[in-house]
Amino acid sequence: MLDLADDLMTMARVHHIPILERGKLVGMLSQRDLFFSALDKLLGIRQKEQKDLMKTIRAREVMSHPVITISAGASVKEAARLMGENKIGCLPS
Repeated sequence: MLDLADDLMTMARVHHIPILERGKLVGMLSQRDLFFSALDKLLGIRQKEQKDLMKTIRAREVMSHPVITISAGASVKEAARLMGENKIGCLPS
C-alpha cells in the first residue's frame, strides 16, 4: 500500500522503490508517483485522511512501468542518455 511505501521512502531517504512480482522487476515506484497520487492538494484532504486513503491504494496502481533498465557494464554516458531521453531519475540494472 502507498502509505507503507511513503513511510519507507521517508525513513530510508530513498526516492525509488523497485516493485517485484515473483522475483521479477515489474515496476518502479518513485516519489514523483506518490506526489501525483496525493489528493490532499487537489481535494483538500487532511493529512490523516490522506494516510487513510493511501492505505487503500496499491503501489501497482501508480508505479511506473515498464521499467527501463541498463546492464551493469554500460557506460555512464549511456545511462545518462537513457535517463534523459526517458525523463527518469532511476535506472536499475
